[in-house]
Amino acid sequence: MEPLAFYVLLRALRPDRATLRRMFAALLIAGAIVSLIGYYMYFFQDIVITAEAGTKRLYSVYGSPNNVALLLGRALPIALGFLLVNVERRLRALAGLSLAIMFPALLFTQSVGAILLGAPAGLAVVGLARFQRRAIGPLICAGLVGGATFAVLTRVSARFANAVDFSSGTNFFRLRLWESALAIIREQPLTGIGMDQFLYAVGGHYLKPDAIWDRDQSHPHNFLLDIWTRLSVFGVIAFLVIQLLFWRRALAICRHFRSRDALLFAMTLGLMGSMAALLAHGLIDNSVFVIDLAFIFMFQLAALMRLVEISEAGA
Repeated sequence: MEPLAFYVLLRALRPDRATLRRMFAALLIAGAIVSLIGYYMYFFQDIVITAEAGTKRLYSVYGSPNNVALLLGRALPIALGFLLVNVERRLRALAGLSLAIMFPALLFTQSVGAILLGAPAGLAVVGLARFQRRAIGPLICAGLVGGATFAVLTRVSARFANAVDFSSGTNFFRLRLWESALAIIREQPLTGIGMDQFLYAVGGHYLKPDAIWDRDQSHPHNFLLDIWTRLSVFGVIAFLVIQLLFWRRALAICRHFRSRDALLFAMTLGLMGSMAALLAHGLIDNSVFVIDLAFIFMFQLAALMRLVEISEAGA
């Protein structure tokens, strides 16, 4: 309820340009602080999560490196949006500094979902929205370089080698979670099982015997399956409608602000990239139903709606 109340509060306050700017800056500062804490723990305290073959993963203030990656995946496109647009110098400097701090931290989490899906999707959407057709060539080149790099990593890194192995490890278990979620949906397609019940349902009945070794999972690692099991088929419909309206309005105000207002244009770019990262990373991990991610999701929606109101007022 708190994230929803946060959305209602933001909509009621109708923040002006300066307040919106501070809110976006606060998200970048939060991402940078989380990253810096993670660096301190990683390099000076050796407080890490140890994964495959002794691989060290940065996890900062969270219980999992993937949680850090989910946060940074939301923040990085916003930083890039401000960096690529001619906004005021101090804001651009903050964006560049936070980007330089957060991006390596994302890599140190070694979150496959963020590195292969979330961050590339978010940053690519910002680039496409900013430069339009001029971005296509560089993005194709970046994709080819990224693909080649990933191919090398699968041979030299145990962590990334597991990203293409569906017979064991994380991918195998994720497939089992999806099967369990689909079984729940088949049995209760209209209602789902309610909020925060996935852990108990899967651990108690639905998880396949060959995956029982990791039964303490609270979500099915896919945003549609997660929403359906928690909020019913009507929740899925509502989420898809929200996405449709978000992207229609985001594209419209992106065109509106492009030649009219650099600051609001940069904000729109960042929101689009941040939402794209949510959807891409959410295909194989969490999406909305973690407290910080829920607040950010409500901020994405409320900020966009405020930008729509400003555009309709003739800004």
